[in-house]
Amino acid sequence: VFAASLYHPYYLCLGTSCNCAFDPPAGAAPDGIGATVDSFRSAGPPSPGPAPPPAEPCTNVTGFTCHQGQYCSDVVGPMPTGGFGYKGFESLADCSKLCATNTSCTCFIHNGGHDPTYPPCKLLIEPVKELVGTARGYSAYVKSPK
Repeated sequence: VFAASLYHPYYLCLGTSCNCAFDPPAGAAPDGIGATVDSFRSAGPPSPGPAPPPAEPCTNVTGFTCHQGQYCSDVVGPMPTGGFGYKGFESLADCSKLCATNTSCTCFIHNGGHDPTYPPCKLLIEPVKELVGTARGYSAYVKSPK
């Protein structure tokens, strides 16, 4: 077993079959880890990923104001987190009912289920401080004041 040098093509032999040198037999070890990382850095920019899904179009939901392509956040700043107290796979109608009947819910976001790794229904249970653009296809529905 050879322990890699960071930027040099030699290795420290760590094993019972060592030749007591920093020079492994040809083909026994690749370039140093740093050299490998540098080769990736100079490979050029990565190809662009798939285009984000379009934002779910706003639907008239009684008691809520829709903001297409936005999500509601409970913090202001460059890294808004969103204090979503619930995340699920409900339809838009069922998601709006969950928020409407929850007195702590101030906003919900819905994305129409474009991507199964991101639940389409999320309820914010903190005051809305900011609406933020999203690349996940969500639209924010802010609960109207009574």
